[in-house]
Formats: sequence, structure tokens, C-alpha cells
Amino acid sequence: MKTHLANMTLRLKLLLFSIIIQINFGLAQVTPKKIDSLNKLAIEITDFDSSNAVIDKTIKLSRAIDYKTGIATAMLAKGVNFHNHGKFEESIRTTINAEQIVIETKDNAKIAHLYALRGNSYSRLSFFEKSAQCLKEAKKFAERIPDLDEKRISLGRIYGITAVNFKFQESLPNYLDSALFYRFKSYYLQKDIPQKSFSKSILIIQINDIGRLYTLKNKLDSAKIYYQKAIPIIKENKLFKYIGDTHLGLGDIHLKKNNLDSALFYYEKALSISLKTKYVNAIKDSYQKIALAYEKKGDRNKSFEYLKKHSHIADSLANANKKAVKISSDFILKEKEAAFKNTTSYYILLISAAIIGVLSISLILVKLRKEHKKTVALHKEKQEYLYERLAQLKEKTSSDKVDEQTLKDIIGLAMANEPAFLIKFQEHHSVFIQKLMERAPSLVTTDLLICAQLRLGFYTKEIARYTKTTVRAVEGKKYRIRKKLNIPATEDINVWMMQV
Repeated sequence: MKTHLANMTLRLKLLLFSIIIQINFGLAQVTPKKIDSLNKLAIEITDFDSSNAVIDKTIKLSRAIDYKTGIATAMLAKGVNFHNHGKFEESIRTTINAEQIVIETKDNAKIAHLYALRGNSYSRLSFFEKSAQCLKEAKKFAERIPDLDEKRISLGRIYGITAVNFKFQESLPNYLDSALFYRFKSYYLQKDIPQKSFSKSILIIQINDIGRLYTLKNKLDSAKIYYQKAIPIIKENKLFKYIGDTHLGLGDIHLKKNNLDSALFYYEKALSISLKTKYVNAIKDSYQKIALAYEKKGDRNKSFEYLKKHSHIADSLANANKKAVKISSDFILKEKEAAFKNTTSYYILLISAAIIGVLSISLILVKLRKEHKKTVALHKEKQEYLYERLAQLKEKTSSDKVDEQTLKDIIGLAMANEPAFLIKFQEHHSVFIQKLMERAPSLVTTDLLICAQLRLGFYTKEIARYTKTTVRAVEGKKYRIRKKLNIPATEDINVWMMQV
């Protein structure tokens, strides 16, 4: 892999040097073919900053010779880079800026790619309805692609993103089965396409996620088969930026089988790749999984060290996602406004809005006053609830002694759904956590989070409200925890947790 990266770096330097020389003597030697080569190289580069630097240079050169296909290809590559590094709002912004020139190419494959990429980014920000609209538009253009292999690549990408939409909506019935169905649909479209690195990258993504979905369904042997399928394709096509996901998946399998040293081996390899490629989400996941493996090994110091790293990145991503959701909401509103302006009813509604404006402001002021009173009342109720919970916990908990202020802080973190909640809880309830892990070593971090909330006396509806999930999802997690800990169905799980 190091040799491959070194060769790629040398190729990049030589190509850039050649183009700079040509620019100094005029643009006559900068041809579309050379720009296509530069675009191909940018896609292969794993480093985010280096890849974007080459893309920016390609866009500049393409504009200089008015090569629209070169600009469109480069901007799509930049959108993919942003998406792969968790910068979803930047990916959406890039596709919006690129839309006009991509459509001008009249290349159905590129147009389908643009809408699919936008749909993928909206999906990651939980705008599932908007994502579905983009994917519908992408499929419309994909179906028009004359080349059969190109059409299969495009449809495969769309089905893969549809699978992501199902995977992230746990409240839907059989969401994992639906995700797996679309992943396989994509996989069978991709697997027999002739060797092209961009098509093989889509195939690798499908294979890795099939493995991930099988792991979630606890079908570990099936998961391992697919992860092992990905490795030779990655090596053969030199697409090493995807091997981090494969290593994470193999680590998950070993962790579930309690092969902790093997799990750590794969997690650390994944972390090494992620640090090189600067994939922030992959780095965050690697830290969390390494922490969990060390926790299962009984090395709490190492576990806490990686949990702190995970929390730091998780906090940064949470803040970035809040901003991304706001920006993406603005994008959606702007799109709706643009569509609205194209209708004749826009002018009628505009006049009506001016008349209603004064009345609306008055109503808003009244509503704001009521909301303020309601907020004050809710704050008071929350404080009373917190003190009541503190009193209950002081009476019921015995295995871990915690002072009142610390207990208050822990409950506050739980109610605010802060990522630091579990770390703080583990610091002061280590005996409780240790007893749970001794009874059920298969408990994962998400299980421990629910156990901690139950220990603090939170009920299902409260957990759903504070974690912004559904009651059904929480009940499903509680059911799995009961099975792992062998808690009788007749016993109240909150009472059981209090007595540990």
C-alpha cells in the first residue's frame, strides 16, 4: 500500500509539473485528454486535501479551455470527497453549484450521479423524504443511459443509497431486511461489470455494507464471507481508502466472538488507515470500537483513553451536524421557494402575505409570550423532577456511592443526551458496569447506555424523549438486554437494575 501511495504521489507531481510547464508556454498543450487523466488521478488520491487541490487545479484548467465535461467531473469528485469526509452540507452545496454545468453536458450518467450524491448527503443528515426525491430524479436519468454497464453502475449506486435510507430508520418494520434487499440488488448489478476502478469502488461499498448488515443481524459467518470478498477487489484495483471499513467490520465479528486480540488488531489497522485518509467518521468509530475492546479485556485505563478521544470527535461532529442540518434546511427551503416562484399563484399569495403580515406579527408576539411562560414552567418542572429523582436514587443505590452533586450532574447529562454521559456514569458506577459485563460480556456500548439510564430510574418514554428516538426502538433494545442478562420477563427491569 505504501508503494502504491508513493507511486501515486510521483505520478501526481510529474503530471502537475508537466501541466504547469504547458501553462507557462500557453494553454495549447492542455487537452481534454490530459484533464481527464488529472481527474482520474484526483479520484484515486486518498488524502482529502491533496485530492481537492488537484480537483481545484483541474477545474481551473478546464475553464481555461472551456471543457465542460472536465469541470463537471471534477465538481462531482469534489462533492464525493466532502461526502466521504462527513461534510454533507458542503457536498450538497457542491452539487447545487455544479448542477447547471452537469446538466449542460447532457451526460445522463453524470446527471444521475449528481442527484444520487445529493440524495446520499441528505440521507446522512436524516432528511429521508428529500433524499428519496433526489434518488427518484437520479433513477429517471440512470434509466436513460445507453451503455448497459454505465446504467448498471448508476442504478447500483442508487439502490445502495436507498439501502442506507432504510438502515438509518430503525423505527421502520424490518428495516435491516429492507436495507439488505437493496444492498444485494446493487451488488448483483455491480459484480459482473468489467474492471473499472470507479465501478469497483461502488461494488466494494456494497460488499462492506452487506457484511455490516449481516453483523447487525448476528449472522457472523455470512458477514465474514463478504468482508473477505472485499479485500482482493480492493488490492487488485488499488482502492485502499475503502479497506478501513473492511477492517472495522472484521474487528466487529471478532469482538462479537470475544476474540479480543484479533478485534483490536483489525480496529487498530482501521484507525491507521482512517488517520491517513482523514475520514473523521471512520476515526470516531475506530476510537469507540477500540475502547469497547479494551473494556472487554478489563483494561479500563486504555478504554477510558480511547473513549475520551471518541467523545472529543463525537462532540465536534455533533456541532458540525447541527450546523449542517441548518444549512441543509435552508437549501431545501430555497429549492421550494424557487419552485414556488414559477407558479402563477405566487403573486396572489405574495399580496395576501403582505395583508396578513401585520396580523401575523401580532399573533407571533402573543404566541412568544405564551411560549416563554411555558418554558419557565417546564424548567421549574424539570428541576422538581431532578430533585425527586435524586432523592429516589439516594435511597435505592447501594453498590456505588455517589455524592448528590455528582449524581445531579450525571442525570443532567442523561437528560441532555450528552455523549459524555456514559463516560461520567462509568467513572462513578464502575461496580455496576463491572457486574453487568461479568454477567453478559456481549453487552455493547449502546446496551450499557440503556442500562445506565434504567439504573438512574428512567422509564421507556423518558429514554425515548431524551435520546430523540421512538418508544418502539427503546423497547426493542430493552428486550435484547433482557435476553443477554437473562432477566425474567416477570421482573421489572428498572427494579432489577437498581438491585445490581
